[in-house]
Amino acid sequence: MRKKLDFVPIVKGFSEIGVSLHNVFPDYDVAERLYEGYSWFVLRSEDLVVIHAVPPEEAIGEKGWEQWFASSDTEPSHQVLFRNKPDAPFHSVLDTSEVEEPILPEGVASGRWFVVKLDTLMGKAFADL
Repeated sequence: MRKKLDFVPIVKGFSEIGVSLHNVFPDYDVAERLYEGYSWFVLRSEDLVVIHAVPPEEAIGEKGWEQWFASSDTEPSHQVLFRNKPDAPFHSVLDTSEVEEPILPEGVASGRWFVVKLDTLMGKAFADL
């Protein structure tokens, strides 16, 4: 029997940044299939909340990792970070060695990541359906 995605901490994290989980994942069954094997982290630093969806280590170079985040003075945002330069236009390059430890998820190597900002809060994988 496969492990079900535990939506409870994820729901709480999205609620903290003012986003409904249904707006991010309109179909929970599809989300479970598309994010199978991913590790989820809801991390906090002062007034910043960051939700991370990190694919398995062998896939992170190809799929990147997703982040949703907001603080008391910013709107919720969604981006995907890629280890290798993506085919899609990227907005910036993040050096994770310069980021505060409490908001970085496990399984993400230190170094340069190409940041693709998304115009929607919907999970990136849903755009590929």
